Amino acid sequence: MAYAGEDSDPISEDAHYNYCKLQVELGGSNFNEEIRSLQSFLHRYPRSVFRAEVEGYLISACYAANDLKSAYAILEEFATSGGKLREAMQSVAYYYAAECYSLGKWSEAEEYLNRALDHKEYNEDIAAKTLYLFGEVDYQQGRYREAASMFDQYIALGMTHQSEYAMAFYNMGYANFNSARFAAAYDDFCDFVEERTVEDSYYADAWNRMGDAKAAQKEYAAAANSYRKSAQTKCSERYYGAYRMALMEGMAGNASARIEALDDIVNDGKGNYVIRAHYELGNTLLSAGNYSRAVDVLVDYTERYPSSHDYISALADLGLAYRNTGRDDEALKTYKKIVSATRGSLAAHNALGEIRNIYIERNDVDGFFEYADGVGVSGDMGAVQRDSLSFVAAQRLYIAGDKVAASSAFDKYITENPEGVYSPAALYYSADCKASLGDSLTAREHLKKLTSLYYNTYTQRGYERLAQLSAAGADWKAAAAAWKSLAEMATTSAAKREALGKYLAATVEGGVSGDIIAAADYLIGDGDCSVELARKAKFEKAKALEASGKRNPAVVIYNALSEDVTTPEGAESAYLIIETAFKYGSFEKAESLVYEFAEKNTPHAYWLAKSFLLLGDVYVSRGDLFQARATYQSVVDGYSEKNDGIVRVAEERIASLGE
Repeated sequence: MAYAGEDSDPISEDAHYNYCKLQVELGGSNFNEEIRSLQSFLHRYPRSVFRAEVEGYLISACYAANDLKSAYAILEEFATSGGKLREAMQSVAYYYAAECYSLGKWSEAEEYLNRALDHKEYNEDIAAKTLYLFGEVDYQQGRYREAASMFDQYIALGMTHQSEYAMAFYNMGYANFNSARFAAAYDDFCDFVEERTVEDSYYADAWNRMGDAKAAQKEYAAAANSYRKSAQTKCSERYYGAYRMALMEGMAGNASARIEALDDIVNDGKGNYVIRAHYELGNTLLSAGNYSRAVDVLVDYTERYPSSHDYISALADLGLAYRNTGRDDEALKTYKKIVSATRGSLAAHNALGEIRNIYIERNDVDGFFEYADGVGVSGDMGAVQRDSLSFVAAQRLYIAGDKVAASSAFDKYITENPEGVYSPAALYYSADCKASLGDSLTAREHLKKLTSLYYNTYTQRGYERLAQLSAAGADWKAAAAAWKSLAEMATTSAAKREALGKYLAATVEGGVSGDIIAAADYLIGDGDCSVELARKAKFEKAKALEASGKRNPAVVIYNALSEDVTTPEGAESAYLIIETAFKYGSFEKAESLVYEFAEKNTPHAYWLAKSFLLLGDVYVSRGDLFQARATYQSVVDGYSEKNDGIVRVAEERIASLGE
């Protein structure tokens, strides 16, 4: 009341100053009213004796602000000269850029990093961190060379006391690696492992990437040594290191060391590379001429892993091992398994050739034709050639861009050669033609048939295209099933995480609570699921549980997620818990939860503002209209986003209270 007087009145100035000071000393507010009061004072009294002190309070308030972007604009307004305000602008710009980075707002992060660099002379620590974060932003956008340059500039500053220092070498290594600058990447990861004080996942991963860099340069012995360092750690990355070390020993010409290393992986039986190592062991023994042991290893492999991707290749190797040990009866049985399992494939064609050779060697040509007729295949190579020419003709039309003619030609091939060598390719390209011509339904039918065949080079591409077309046609169940299949056959953690995320998204779009819950449980239980994706899955599960009437287990999940309100799911969960308490008449609990939420300094102001609207509703339910009005007004005055409906709702509720 006192400072509402004339600007020229010393009492108004003194009262306004003390009002600002009191707001700051009370800890500010959820919507930065103290900043606006300080801003108002500096506008009214630009030459006040209290200006320096008020600027100091403004700097402190801006550092603690929930809306750093607005805080920066306010600092910029008053920083007409150098000094503390410009130093604060550097820090606030950096911290807001970091907030944008965490939310994936790359262009805005770049804008404020550039603003921070405009004031780099004020705080060398912040200036260094700005370069580091710039490297992270460039990396996330695939600008690997620019990222490497930023990390290099950061390292040159010698900020060894900062936690980012060691990680800068690691990140620069990845940036150079992704730019195919393998020698530079190797040196960067070397520097990182020298700086790293603990043998954690980053340490082990760096050794793996050093091995990859040397392998890319065909320095196989050096690559094996790097992988060995990773294999000697206790981190999960050691399994990749051990497997790659075994392969590199072979590439370096040390077959015995390769066999020994693969033996160790198989005997240990742990990690994601046991199945691959088992197959590679049999293949290596075969290549080394140890046919007898190759038979034992490959028999064990085919019995244990009949669904593996290398099962058919293992059978082919086993057939060859049997042949080299003079066990033609077992070889014949093995090749016949291939024909039976992959009818019409290239593997079946090759196996059929070996079967024919065995029958011919036995002087039993009639036996071969009897077998060929019995299984419905032809030993006539002319038929195979005709099959190939038919496909090539259709393929040429496709390459020429004549999708109508190509579609017709591929369909003709599929009809006349339902089990042809090129059936998978024909189904895939025909589906592509159909989709381009607007016939999504037939395209999806072709892709379903393709993905139901034996695993081939078109299987993964078929699932990806099927998922895309199903989603475009709002067949979310089919899209989700396709992404799930891709996740199960992914060969890298990154590819699996991408497929899992799309599987969850498609299931959520489908809107069936039971399917969403099942998908969420599937993701949460998968070891390759990232922390962020698992959190999203838990949140979607909670919403599905609530939608199906299972409120209590949903609330348990919301409570767990709300422990970290820096995440979008955590902030929304915190609001939903408050909303539930309000709906069920637990007004005191709702009020308490709002204040707890506010104290956690969430960056997601939308959910905090919605919580304060509920707090105002709590006051209305008690008949405390004065406090309700004040609460709604705090949202109107302090919430910076004016176009998402929050402020409009607050104003409507104020209006509903009357005069």
